[in-house]
Amino acid sequence: MMKKEEEDRLRRLVEEKKQSELEEKRRRLAEVEQKRQAADKVSKDKAAISSNFKVVKKGAVDPSQAQASTGGMDKFSNVESARNDLLKSKEQLEEEKKISLSFRIKPLDIDGLGTEGLKKKAAELWQQIVTLETEKYDLEERSKRQDYDGFNWKVPAQSQVGIQI
Repeated sequence: MMKKEEEDRLRRLVEEKKQSELEEKRRRLAEVEQKRQAADKVSKDKAAISSNFKVVKKGAVDPSQAQASTGGMDKFSNVESARNDLLKSKEQLEEEKKISLSFRIKPLDIDGLGTEGLKKKAAELWQQIVTLETEKYDLEERSKRQDYDGFNWKVPAQSQVGIQI
């Protein structure tokens, strides 16, 4: 009886420690994400700084208003983001990588599970693998079918018009 209570108490302590570590990790990740967003905002603000004057012709659209109407996306926005990525240090890039992976990859909670619990977890993971592989196969077949259908549509169009694609 005492041994079981002691094991339960230890298990609870381990769980509490894991929860506190997980909360600390989430808090750190949130801080890093906020810092990254602040750095992105600062770099965008620096990029947005222009000359002190504006030359506007009659009937012309103000560039700042045009940019606001397009949602701030111009044809060089991807170049600016790539330049900003090059300016980041390796530590910043690694931290961003860890953050994005932490959102995508769920932690595997198998500590404290007995043999039956591990078997259930393995069966659950296997079912997830099967589901994902099935979806992957279906998407591949759908893509093949669409490619084939697109090819069959091109052939009659080419013969009617006499154009080689």
